[in-house]
Amino acid sequence: MEAGGTVLQASVHLRHIIPLDFDSLDYAPQSDTPHVSGGVESEDAEHSLPTIDLDSPLAEELLVRACESWGMFIVTNHGIPSDVFKGVEEDALRFFSLPKGGKMKALRAPGGTVGYGMAPLAAILEKFLWHEGFTMIGSPVEQAKQVWPRDYMRFCVTMEEYQKRMKTLSEKILGLILKNYGGLPSFHECGGPSGVLQLNSYPECPCPNEMIGLAPHTDTSFITIVHQNNVSGLQLFHEQHGWISVAPMTGSLVVNVGDMLHIMSNARFLNALHRATVSRMGHRLSFAYFCGPPADFEVSPVVKTCCSSGPDQEARYRPVTKREYKGMKNRDLNALSLIKITQRHESGYKC
Repeated sequence: MEAGGTVLQASVHLRHIIPLDFDSLDYAPQSDTPHVSGGVESEDAEHSLPTIDLDSPLAEELLVRACESWGMFIVTNHGIPSDVFKGVEEDALRFFSLPKGGKMKALRAPGGTVGYGMAPLAAILEKFLWHEGFTMIGSPVEQAKQVWPRDYMRFCVTMEEYQKRMKTLSEKILGLILKNYGGLPSFHECGGPSGVLQLNSYPECPCPNEMIGLAPHTDTSFITIVHQNNVSGLQLFHEQHGWISVAPMTGSLVVNVGDMLHIMSNARFLNALHRATVSRMGHRLSFAYFCGPPADFEVSPVVKTCCSSGPDQEARYRPVTKREYKGMKNRDLNALSLIKITQRHESGYKC
């Protein structure tokens, strides 16, 4: 689901950006992607993913507990009208249903962030992903003008409204989660929290067991808010249950913890390892809004107390900016290991 808010390495080439021509394929291309098994079938496991009513007086407590135990949860009563979701689904489908040449008019540049293309994961994994996306930060007007010279404003208005509502909701959820960590960080002088919207498209796939939509990964963000259409595909990995399918629920949104919040909570909150599978039966769309710190804001573990010894009394990671961390992750998906403090008594971060 991660789009990223900073530029990729210069080594990214067009072959890492241009999606497969799904309309012309009736088979899955050769790939080193392993066989993709389905999610856990156990109803108990699937239903264990917490569903949290944001109007509940217990919402703060339940959000924190879900971050600690799952790293992913479902929210209801989020305040976003259904017609907002309907609008973004219709306009996203209008774009992704265009012929290949029409979509290519919005292709992002190598090293760029916004526009049409494959997920940035493709450049790291060197795998075929059964995926295409459209990434935007703020207004997508420049790309939309290329695609619809006379009718670009409809798309822009829809996507700008969606981002505005997601920004408000993400800051509300993050504020509740971080209430006992001093609240939202004071990074407004750096431009406020960053927001990136990623439209994801997973067309019908002739060989769904041989392909992957998005390979397993964690997001870099503080939190990611995801809306899905009515086709399943999102899966979460949980140590006790394995891969769990997160089925779409009308009127709800999926929220997952990213690396930045994992670092800030001193590893107390789980950064959700997730993936997207594909289907032979339907075209899946998902819309991921990534809420994270500004690129140059330094994220540090918040150590709960210095009154006693224990894992929560010593920082597990060194401070890092999102820009630095994203650069590491563009080279190594296991970037957290690169900032982990292993010799705490020598680190200088001990309480």
